[in-house]
Amino acid sequence: LSFMHSRNRFHLDFKLDNLVIDHRGEVFLIDFGCTVESRNKQISGLYSKGDYNYYSPERWMANYDIGELCDGPKVDSWAAGMAILELISGEPTPFKRLDIEKILCEPAPKGWTSQKVLQQYFEEKLASIPDIKQCKPDSVWAVIKGLLAFDPNKRLSVEEAIQKPWFVYKMMEAHQHE
Repeated sequence: LSFMHSRNRFHLDFKLDNLVIDHRGEVFLIDFGCTVESRNKQISGLYSKGDYNYYSPERWMANYDIGELCDGPKVDSWAAGMAILELISGEPTPFKRLDIEKILCEPAPKGWTSQKVLQQYFEEKLASIPDIKQCKPDSVWAVIKGLLAFDPNKRLSVEEAIQKPWFVYKMMEAHQHE
């Protein structure tokens, strides 16, 4: 993903099903059917291809006319965070499509916006995962938490995530076994 982003290309369908591992244990990203290119890194949030289970909050909002443009790298970062969460926890995504659609289709409570209701939903779901709630800064859970920040401006990029201590340690560990 980091390489794609450096070339202004965004996968938009990053998920565990689109990762394959070869006989040496190397991981490869496949299925580039949803990939788009954008020089300014902005993509239309209305581009609704890909797996909804990995949609970032801003992609959901764009599909319900609450926003239009999304930051391509941050959309992929969210999806990477979801994939790592599923892989580490062994559980499917905690965010349910029907819950999100209900939030975005129903009028927001008085004094609230749909965006604020959606933010509360995502943040409560993440906070309900004990390992994320109590994560240490150098843990995989801190990486997941950073990749799943509701605000794309506060969300880790893929490049930032792979510089975190957990990834650096895992990469060093992998090279020692070669």
